Amino acid sequence: MLREHPAPLNVDALDAGLAIERQVFALADTLAAAVQHAGHGDPRRWDFQHPGAADARGAAGSRAHGLHFACVWVEGRVLDEDTEPEQQLDGTLAVPPFDPLPPHLLHEARRTARLAEGRLLRTLGLDQRTTPIPDRPCPWCGGELTLYTAPDEAPRVTCSTGSTCTAPVDLDRRGRRVWEWGGLLDLIGAAQR
Repeated sequence: MLREHPAPLNVDALDAGLAIERQVFALADTLAAAVQHAGHGDPRRWDFQHPGAADARGAAGSRAHGLHFACVWVEGRVLDEDTEPEQQLDGTLAVPPFDPLPPHLLHEARRTARLAEGRLLRTLGLDQRTTPIPDRPCPWCGGELTLYTAPDEAPRVTCSTGSTCTAPVDLDRRGRRVWEWGGLLDLIGAAQR
């Protein structure tokens, strides 16, 4: 669980993090209620919240282990881990700790992951967008710089001048000088020396 800390610079990021945490914990509760057979004391078990418990850890259930634990636990259910009968010391087979996820819960897990990813990318400004960079012209030709971000791609910057720009980078398919965001900062530093 997220702990109390001084407010970060980006309060929207904190709000998104808390909302995503709630979504993942709720998903883990839903999946556990439907497919869990693991007994108490089994470290693979997802324990529900027990607000009336005597201690804080008992009251939080598996949430006390944090968001990472919840994500790994959900991943195990999605991958159908521990869904085979297990052999006991006396040779008998015991009921598996978990049933495989039925299709509707697999869909719910994927939907929750997509929603969380989308919210996080939007909050961090890494969703698909085009943003002019004001007050910072290209250091090689003075052209307008534009930042492009998209999921699963490194942020990149283009110069509006195009192929006549003298920046020491390649051209994109539209004939613009283009470099990754971090690379731009390195190049600007080198150009200013």
